[in-house]
This record gives sequence, C-alpha cells and structure tokens, in this order.
Amino acid sequence: MQKKYAEAAREFREALKLNPRFAVACNNLGLALANLDETDQAVANWQSASGPATAHNNLAAVLMEKGNYANARKELEIALSYNNAYPAALKNLELVSRLDGHPATLAVKPAESRWRRWKIAFRKLFVGSCVVSLYQSITGDLASIGTTAP
Repeated sequence: MQKKYAEAAREFREALKLNPRFAVACNNLGLALANLDETDQAVANWQSASGPATAHNNLAAVLMEKGNYANARKELEIALSYNNAYPAALKNLELVSRLDGHPATLAVKPAESRWRRWKIAFRKLFVGSCVVSLYQSITGDLASIGTTAP
C-alpha cells in the first residue's frame, strides 16, 4: 500500500464490488481505513469478514505499529472479551506488554462457567428425575431418598 491509504481504500472497495467475499481485499481495506484513522469503519469491515475478536485484534496490530500501545491494549482487551482464548490476541497482548513494559493482565472469569451451570441444571432436571423414578420403581419407597411422591 506504500502509505497511499486513501487510494488503496478506493481500489479495495472496487475489488469488493466485483467480489464481495474476496478476503484479502476485505482485510486490506480494513488496514487502509485504520491507517486513515477511520477506525470504526475498519473494525466494521473486519467484523463483517471475520468476526469481532479478529476485528479488534487487527486494529490493535495497526495501533501497535503506530506506537499507540495504550489503545492497542484496549483493543486487545475487547478482542479477548469476545474470545478469551484467541491465540493471535494473546500473542499480541504479550507483544504489547514487552513493547510498553507493562505486564499483561487478563480478567479472571468466575469459577463456575455457564457450561458447568447448564450441566448441573440438566442433571437435576433429567438425570435426577430418572434416578428418583428408577428408585421408586425398584423399591416403591421414596421416603428413604428424601423425596415425596408427585
């Protein structure tokens, strides 16, 4: 692109008119827009092509190249809020930490995940009732397991 970002953006838009799913043109349009400080358009462009985590990670990479480490770190935090295991964002967070000298920190999620809560509720709802029904059919006694008959 050789720092002719406005001209490059026009060319990439033309390429996308011909083939809207041309991934290279979409990515490069985002780079041109980000370098023109049209960050909202750049993120929207990247998001339409590859999702929010990738979009914010890409913007962070552009900001790191410009030496804007504080804003790059913010974009990486946003990217990781969408996918906390996104390898490119984690790698860029490590890189920005080395560049600006501030340690990388990640927000710690609560100990119990949504998946774990779902599994517990599923077991209580389906497995628990099956166990009670099975026990009742075998023994005919519900009192010993602390349950009353329906």
